[in-house]
Amino acid sequence: MSVIVFAGLALSGYDLGNPWAVGALCLAGALAQRGQVEVSGALKVSISLFPILLAAVLFGPLAAMLVSVSSMLGEERRPLTRWVCYASSRSLTGAVAGIIAIELSHSTLPSILAASAAAAACTQVLDLAFAAVAFTLRGHGSPLTVVRTLGPLSFTSMPLYVPGVALLALGYEVVSPWVLPLFLAPALAAQKSFVLYQAERRLANDL
Repeated sequence: MSVIVFAGLALSGYDLGNPWAVGALCLAGALAQRGQVEVSGALKVSISLFPILLAAVLFGPLAAMLVSVSSMLGEERRPLTRWVCYASSRSLTGAVAGIIAIELSHSTLPSILAASAAAAACTQVLDLAFAAVAFTLRGHGSPLTVVRTLGPLSFTSMPLYVPGVALLALGYEVVSPWVLPLFLAPALAAQKSFVLYQAERRLANDL
């Protein structure tokens, strides 16, 4: 399904954008997904949404789909069927977010901010819906558990990262593409530090 959507979008006139920048975002997405933070039980979160959203705002749906699938390469080993299902869902979410973002963004800060906010809301809603369905199908409990646990976290975090995505996208377009690695490297390092902190805290609790 994702392959068909990708091909259809390409034939419709959407392009991939800067291949080097998209490649960097793909790498960032995979690294971010490897550093997931456990929220509770089977529920985990990561900052892989950040590079996906940035790809959607900067380059549109094709880039967002590639970064979405690439982020799944950082996932822990799981049955192939389940991995394909998760990757397909995430790529379709990226496609929708990319279409919304590219239609709203017009290289000005207000329009880029609006595009970032709309794309972020879209990804949060779709990711939350898929996570709730997957959580239930895997026998972990009610989908409402996911909504109650991740919903507030997802939407209260938007005011924190949406302006960052908008400013980074504007910096890429106005200043230099080198803005991307200069920002993404510290962000990934910060997430890694937080993951290590969580692991140490769990170890201390076990002891």
